[in-house]
Amino acid sequence: MKKNGCVVVRVSQDKNGIDLNELMGKLGSLGIDSVLLEGGGTLNYSALESKIVDEIHIHIAPKIFGGSSKSPVEGLGISDINKAIKLNPISTSWAGNDLIIENEVIY
Repeated sequence: MKKNGCVVVRVSQDKNGIDLNELMGKLGSLGIDSVLLEGGGTLNYSALESKIVDEIHIHIAPKIFGGSSKSPVEGLGISDINKAIKLNPISTSWAGNDLIIENEVIY
């Protein structure tokens, strides 16, 4: 990968896997100031818990899955509703039948 121009960044681990705060610091030192995280519920939880997320784009499709469908944010959850991470809607738009809500994350 290095022969093809890729830069390998090594970071230590924390309780959730890789240390996302350390990763963001190293990416920042490389001049990278924006990262798109498109992962599952575990990565989303870890990113929110690490407080590295500034904005969330929520896509709502007119479909119902039910059953054991996946949650966009997994992890331990928040038992006290007053301690929930709040979202401040910035804008809304449509992509076909899907509603997209852009939100600022309020910790």
